[in-house]
Amino acid sequence: MASNYQRQYDKDYGKLLTKHEELLEKYDDLNIHFNDLKKFYEKSQKQLEIMTSQIKALAEENKNKDDLILSLNATIEQLVKVVDKLQQQINKDSNNSNKPSSSNGYKKVITNRREKSDKKKGGQVAHEGHVLKIKQVKKMIDSGAFEHKIIEENKTKDSTKYVSRYEIDLEIKLVIKEFRDYSCQKNLNPVTYGQNIKSISALLQFDNYISTDGVVKFISNISNGKINLSKGTIVNWTNELSKNATTDLEIIKAKLMKSYYTNNDDSQIKIDGERYNQIVCSNKDYTYLAINKHKSAEAIAEIGILPGFNGITIKDGASLYSNYGSKASQCLSHILRYLKGVYELNNRPEAKTLMDYLGSINKERDQLIHNNNDCRIKEIYEQYDKLLDNWQKALNEEMQSNKSKYYDNEINLLDRMKGKHKEEILYFIKDFKVPSTNNQAEVDQRGLKVKQRIGKFRSEGGANNYANIRSVILTLKKQKANVFDKIKLLVSGKPTLI
Repeated sequence: MASNYQRQYDKDYGKLLTKHEELLEKYDDLNIHFNDLKKFYEKSQKQLEIMTSQIKALAEENKNKDDLILSLNATIEQLVKVVDKLQQQINKDSNNSNKPSSSNGYKKVITNRREKSDKKKGGQVAHEGHVLKIKQVKKMIDSGAFEHKIIEENKTKDSTKYVSRYEIDLEIKLVIKEFRDYSCQKNLNPVTYGQNIKSISALLQFDNYISTDGVVKFISNISNGKINLSKGTIVNWTNELSKNATTDLEIIKAKLMKSYYTNNDDSQIKIDGERYNQIVCSNKDYTYLAINKHKSAEAIAEIGILPGFNGITIKDGASLYSNYGSKASQCLSHILRYLKGVYELNNRPEAKTLMDYLGSINKERDQLIHNNNDCRIKEIYEQYDKLLDNWQKALNEEMQSNKSKYYDNEINLLDRMKGKHKEEILYFIKDFKVPSTNNQAEVDQRGLKVKQRIGKFRSEGGANNYANIRSVILTLKKQKANVFDKIKLLVSGKPTLI
C-alpha cells in the first residue's frame, strides 16, 4: 500500500513539477512580453510627451497667428484710414478748405460760386459800354488835373470849323531842379532825388509788386537810360518812407481800436528762409499789417489794437482772436468752404444741404439789409439745428458700417458747428453792421504773399518796412485819396491821414 502511495505521490509530484515548469515558462514569456509592453509604453509615453509638446507649440503658434491676424486687420484698417486721410488732403484746394490758392498747383479749381448763366460770353445786348465820352473828357479838362493841349490838323487860311477828337496820355519829362539859396549856407547833400521819383518807386514796390531790380530797370527805361539808380538808394528811400509812416500808422491803430468791427487774420511768410507770421487787423476804412516771429497773444499785444478793442472781431475758426472784443463773428466763407470739402471728400450730401442753406440765408440777409428788415433769427436757428442733426445721424450710421474711413475732419467740423462756435458762425444774421465774411482781411494781406513770389524778404526790417508802407497805401485807397499825391507828402515827411 505504501508503495502505491509513493507511486501516486511521485506521479502527482511529477505532474506538479511539469506544471510548475510550464508556468515558469509562461511566466518568463509573460515577463518578456511585459518588458516589451513596458518598453512600448515608455516609448509611447515619450512620443505622447513629444506630441503634447508639439500640440502645445502649435496651439501657441495658432494663437500667435490669430493675434497677428487681428493686429494686421487693425493695421490694415488704420492704413486704410491713413490712405483715405491722404486722399482727402490731396483733393483739398482753396475752394474746399483753408488752403491758399498758391497750393492748388496745376489743379483746375473753379472758385466762382455763381450759377451758370445761359447768356453768351462778352458784352450783352442793350448793355451800355464803358467807353469814355466827350462829356467825361471835358470834365477832366475842367478839373485842372490835366494839361490841355490843342493840336490843329489840316488847317487852312479859310478854316473856321473843326471836329475835335481827344487823346488821353502821359508825358514823361526829365527835370533837374536847381535851388539857389542866397543865405549861402553849406548844403549837406547838394544833390538829391525829388519826391516824384521816390513816390513812383514806392508805388511800384508796394502797390504793384515790382522788385527792387524791376524798379531800377523801369526808371532807367522811362528816362532813356539817363537815371540809373542803385539798389542801395532804393532801400534807403524805403527805410525813410517807413519811418515817415509812423504817425499815419498810429492814426490807423487808433481808428481801428474805436471801430465797430475789425477783420482779423494771419498767414505765414518767409524771411530769409525762416518762418514768420503776417498779422492783419482791418475794416472797410483802415488796414494795419504787422510782422511777427510767432503767432501768439504776445504778438497781438505787441501790435496794440485788439487788447483795448471793444467792438466785434471777425475771424476764422482759430481761437487766437476769440479773447478780444465784446463778441466774435466767424467768417461764413470759411464755413462754406469746409462744408464743400466734406461734401466732396466724404460724399456727405447733408453737408451740401447745410452749405446751400447758409448761402441762401446770406442772400436773404443782403435783401433784409437793403429793405431795413429784421432777420427771422428763431426760424433760422431751428432749421440750422435740424440740418446739423440730420448730418450727425448720417455720419453715425456710416461710421458704424465703415470703420476704416477717415472721419476726423468731418467730426471736428460738425462738433465745431454744433458747439461753442455756433453763435460765432450765426452772428452774421443777428448784426447787419458786420460783414458776413472775413474776406477784407484776406484781401488786405494778399499783397505781401504776392510780393514773396517776386523775391523773398532778406531781413525782418525789410518785411516790416513793406508792412508799414503797404498799410498806409491800402488805407489811402479805402479813403479814396489820391495815392500818388499822398505818398509824395509822406516822402516829404508829412502825415497823409491828418
